[in-house]
Amino acid sequence: MLKTILLTFVHFFEKLDYYDSKSKPCKCTFGVHSLKFLGFQVSGEGLSPLPDRVEAIQKFPRPNTITHLRRFSGMYNFYRRFIPKAAHIFAPLTKFLEGHTNKKKPSRPSKNPENPFEWTEEAENSFIAAKIALDDSTLLEHPIPGATLSV
Repeated sequence: MLKTILLTFVHFFEKLDYYDSKSKPCKCTFGVHSLKFLGFQVSGEGLSPLPDRVEAIQKFPRPNTITHLRRFSGMYNFYRRFIPKAAHIFAPLTKFLEGHTNKKKPSRPSKNPENPFEWTEEAENSFIAAKIALDDSTLLEHPIPGATLSV
């Protein structure tokens, strides 16, 4: 096993040298079972969301403005690949965002009585379901080399 790891390292550094690439030792991690990378936990088994990020989404309060809903939507959508039927779960909340442009405005509830931000029971159920679905998110395994993949 150790011999295989060493040969892999030798091959890796030969490729770096071949392509005239450099790596900083302080930015490299070798010989670990898992590591955090760009918001994900990467391991030999596959890819999963970072537990602290999932916890932050779980603790996110119910949105009371479009800005807060956009913020929650962005956090949720970052990990949507781990959630089966994520779009279906989030659809009632997406309805609130329809017709709103992404212009920077104060994050206060609309004072226009024709367009209030009314939180419905359907939206509440969707909000809770989105949090539960993320908490139950699955591990995405690495693809098997040579296997048929479907999109």
